[in-house]
Formats: sequence, structure tokens, C-alpha cells
Amino acid sequence: YFVHEGYVPAQDLRIVLRLGWAAYALPRGQYEEVIVRLDEAVERFPEHPRTPALMLRRGMARYLKTWDHHAFRDEMRRLIERFPGSAEARMWPWDEPPFAPG
Repeated sequence: YFVHEGYVPAQDLRIVLRLGWAAYALPRGQYEEVIVRLDEAVERFPEHPRTPALMLRRGMARYLKTWDHHAFRDEMRRLIERFPGSAEARMWPWDEPPFAPG
């Protein structure tokens, strides 16, 4: 087990390491591994400020694995619902709004 006694809180370090690994693994086609690890991270750190980044990367991995843009939209909608003020929530790439008005 890794023991960390530095400037970055251990929880933050664990999340940043997972995000870095995902950034490394995605272009190498390791989509399923990324999905599994980020699923675990989102479950382990559900309210962390970097959880939206985990969710975005997970959605990207699911899209790249299946080419199912609906799955990516669903992931983005969940991200927006849980973390509406996050930078990742503002990355909605489609012209239409994520939710129907009203």
C-alpha cells in the first residue's frame, strides 16, 4: 500500500494518478480498463471536486469503446445533473441543450 506524506492530500493524489493513467491508456485502446478503474474511482470518491473529470474520461472511454454517442450523452447528462457548476459540465459539445426546457 502506498503511503503519501506530501503537499497533496492522498485522496487528491489518487484521483490525479487515475486521471493521468486514463490519459495514457485511452489513446492506446485500453478502453475497458479505463472504464473499470474510473468506475471504481467515481464510486470511491463520489463528491470529490475532481469526480466530474473522472466521469468525463469514463464517458470518453465508453464512447471510444462502443462508438455509441447516446451513451456519451447519457454520461454527460449525469455529470451535469451531479456537478452543474463544474468545468466539465460546461463542455457539452452538442448544439441542443442537455435537457429539454421546462
